[in-house]
Amino acid sequence: RKQRQSGCKSPRAESMSAPPEYSSLPNLRSTSSQIENGISIDLVCAAQKEANFLRMIDRKAPLLYEGDVVRDAIRRYEQYWLPLQAIHPNTDIIPPLDVHWIWHCHMLSPLHYDEDCISICGRVIDHKLLSSDEIQKRYESSLRAWDSFCAPEPYDFMSHSTTSKEYIPKSKYDLISAVQRQRNFNYQVSLPHYTSTQFLTDAVKRYIEFLLLKQTYPDQFLTPAYDFDLIWHTHQVHPLNYSRDCISIFGCLLKHDDSVNDRSKNSKLLKVRLLF
Repeated sequence: RKQRQSGCKSPRAESMSAPPEYSSLPNLRSTSSQIENGISIDLVCAAQKEANFLRMIDRKAPLLYEGDVVRDAIRRYEQYWLPLQAIHPNTDIIPPLDVHWIWHCHMLSPLHYDEDCISICGRVIDHKLLSSDEIQKRYESSLRAWDSFCAPEPYDFMSHSTTSKEYIPKSKYDLISAVQRQRNFNYQVSLPHYTSTQFLTDAVKRYIEFLLLKQTYPDQFLTPAYDFDLIWHTHQVHPLNYSRDCISIFGCLLKHDDSVNDRSKNSKLLKVRLLF
């Protein structure tokens, strides 16, 4: 009878329960609570703002994914926004939506973002997520700040033609491709529960476990699931906090590679499931 019971185990169940093979032994350094204490922002609250920002972008889609608009937004971002923030750093000033979208995508590659910021304007520019109410309250002051530094460049990207300007980006990171990759991600996290406090609380817990896995298996490429990838994105778009937190947890800035989006069966996401 015991033999029959053991023989009922399916090959799929065995493959799902078998530990992955690694070239190196686990190197556990922290506990989940220690990693949680190493994160310096309220990720649940910030993730709600992140999800709402992505919905605001999608309301303007597909315009903000069009090639001419993206290329001109990169010009405006590099020529005006980064220098403005370098001279007058203020995370309460809201950039134009097209510029904000490029900025957002740039921050999702932290190593490139730091290098490009230093190359373009001499310092890493900080950012923080704001609620819809906060954005509304800061609109007029943001418009004045833009006009005082960037005139005659208009604040509203829809108020001028984008076809006549030729511009060679200064960033080494391919921002045009990054924008297109984020289009798919935005679609995946657009469901209503991605702003639910309980859902995001659980996602933050899974993100902390994911960071623990990254610390434990530093030589492995682990693809995050969408729920805690949203949390990871949220963390990254607070670049100075993210840098400090990563150094506290890992001793270095944790790389994020959004060029790998395969979350299908037998993809690299399976490693994360097995390790979880």
